Parts: sequence; structure tokens; C-alpha cells
Amino acid sequence: MGTRSVIRIKRAELGSVDIYHHWDGYPEGVGFKLLNAIENYFDGATSAKVLDAEQFVNMLVKDTAGLDDKGFEITLVKHVDVEYYYEIDFGKRDELNKKEDALKAVKCWSVRFDFDCEYDDYHELKEEFIDLMPLYEQAKANAWQEVANG
Repeated sequence: MGTRSVIRIKRAELGSVDIYHHWDGYPEGVGFKLLNAIENYFDGATSAKVLDAEQFVNMLVKDTAGLDDKGFEITLVKHVDVEYYYEIDFGKRDELNKKEDALKAVKCWSVRFDFDCEYDDYHELKEEFIDLMPLYEQAKANAWQEVANG
């Protein structure tokens, strides 16, 4: 059984885009992948270090973010069995131009189920805010420790 999640990409001019992911939706799964995609983009960028909302959606959906994960798909429907809700606000200019700001822009909440789908927006289902940065830093430290230990 999958741990489902929705990632809302908020854009100032054109509204938002929802991306559905059917498995590993918990912070150590999808949360880590979102942060890792952002960090890899900024660390690998050779010219202008600006990440715009449309570009990020394409990176996830077209699997060009180096995540080896084809599970991100744009959705136009509300999913009733989502366990985690992510939100990335790209601001008034629909872009993030610093890695630190982009990483901080990724927010995560656990959400309650609503099998009747009697809600207008995922915001109504939010329960507990989850700070992703400590989890991300710990996961990176663990990965380096595994490499060091051979």
C-alpha cells in the first residue's frame, strides 16, 4: 500500500498546480526528493541560479530532476486518500533565486483522510506541520556516514 501525497506548486500569476505521488509520500520519501531536487538544481546550475515554478514542475513530472522517480504526475482531481500535503510557494515572481530560500519554501503537513471528499481544498485537511529541514540534514549526514564507513 502506498503513502500518497500531493505537492501544490503555488504560482502568483497563474494559480497553483497540484502534483500527485502515489507512494513514499512521507517526509523521508517525497519530502527528501523535493529538497534534493532543489539542492541538486542549484548546486549544478552553471549560469543563472533561478528556479521558476514551471521549470520545477517539469523537472518532477518529466523525471529530469535526477530523482529516478517517475511517480510525480499533475493531477486535476482531489485525492481522498492523501496522507501528506506539500506546498512550495514560488512567490510573486514565480521563481526562487537562492538555494536557501528555495529549500525553506518547501512546506509539509500530515493530513487527515476524508473518504467522502467533502472538502474544497487540501488546506482544510492539514493537521500537523512537519519541519523538513532537520530531517533532510539528518538524512544527508547519514548518507555521508554510510559512504565513510564503506
